[in-house]
Amino acid sequence: MLVGKIKTKKQLKVILQKIAKIENVKSLRFRSAIDKQYNIDGMYNGITKTITISQSLPIRTTLLTFFHELGHHVAVENGLWHRYHRGDDKFSAEYAFLIENSIDKIARMLWRKYVDTELHKRYVFTYTKARKAYFVAFFRDYFNIEEDYIEKDVLNKLLTLK
Repeated sequence: MLVGKIKTKKQLKVILQKIAKIENVKSLRFRSAIDKQYNIDGMYNGITKTITISQSLPIRTTLLTFFHELGHHVAVENGLWHRYHRGDDKFSAEYAFLIENSIDKIARMLWRKYVDTELHKRYVFTYTKARKAYFVAFFRDYFNIEEDYIEKDVLNKLLTLK
């Protein structure tokens, strides 16, 4: 268990760098602003294998954001959703939501592996099904999606993730 009691953001950054190294993330960066227009907390680049997190977040939100982005990294390392992570192809907003929700499932597994859940409680999903309509609308705008479509085999893979 690497994530125990955390007193400062500096201490948190050191711990997250260690986890990133264990999981073979090439770079973990903390930036003042990632995307001002959309107020994004974190991003993962599947080509450079880089996680970027907003440095203005509180400690718990930084933790949750890191594990969500680490979920993206683990997915890419395991051959999941390469076109989504590389931006190689068009996809539907529904597809983006399903992938992000599935990434949260991976993040929850990583959370249980590295985080003292007695102290930090459970992983909280970013892309909850209760807020699906909001996120689908967000993805349509963010990715500039004009028409929605999804490949059935990809959808089936997403829906079977535990």
